[in-house]
Amino acid sequence: MGLVNAWKGFFTSNQDIFEQKPVKKRKRGYTGARIDRNTASWVTNQTSADQEWKQGITRLRSRVHDLVRNNNYAAQAIRYSTNQIVGTGVRLQAQIRKQRNNELYTKLNEQIEGQWSMWGRKDSCDVRGVLCFSELERLAVRSMIESGESFVIMHRKQFGRSKVPFALEVIEADQLDEDYKGKLSDPTNVWRLGIEMDRFQRACNTFIYATKTRSASGHTFLSICYKSFTPTRWIYRSKFD
Repeated sequence: MGLVNAWKGFFTSNQDIFEQKPVKKRKRGYTGARIDRNTASWVTNQTSADQEWKQGITRLRSRVHDLVRNNNYAAQAIRYSTNQIVGTGVRLQAQIRKQRNNELYTKLNEQIEGQWSMWGRKDSCDVRGVLCFSELERLAVRSMIESGESFVIMHRKQFGRSKVPFALEVIEADQLDEDYKGKLSDPTNVWRLGIEMDRFQRACNTFIYATKTRSASGHTFLSICYKSFTPTRWIYRSKFD
């Protein structure tokens, strides 16, 4: 190839060598915004995430619930994710040390862990008295994965055999009224999918249905009674995206 190029250069004039060829102008743009035969039928809507959520969340949750009940793959996916996130649940290991020699205070640590185990019983940690603490964790995570959101509310009240005035209540996302627009605690606040937000988009209040029942025919009947919860009573609120 070197001999061929040298032979071509022998018959090339100096003008051809130093002559600059015009550079093609390059265009900048997003390939995803281009309209061609592959994207001509791609219809999009310029709507916000809240609008998309409000329009399709009820139907989407209903379909997910149906899949989990009737499809083994969907049920196993929920079960596997819950096992990976929660496992056997949160365990308490007290690590209090003595001030004198900085050794572990074994007796006191055992007492604390014993009280934690006693509070974790189903009649003490659950306001309904049905689930123990590890089962409450699994329910909260399962609801988050299945419904996209879950709430855990703190109740400063003694339940069951526990002497600790503290219990938890897991609330499914289906009980949140996304259409609620009641009286605002501040004129500058706004309602956003059933949650009162201030001007910094911090949650101020939440209204959920007090009761929710389903008839045998599949129709859903919701009571007009609401319960209000402020973020100071949320111990857990998360969305699964």
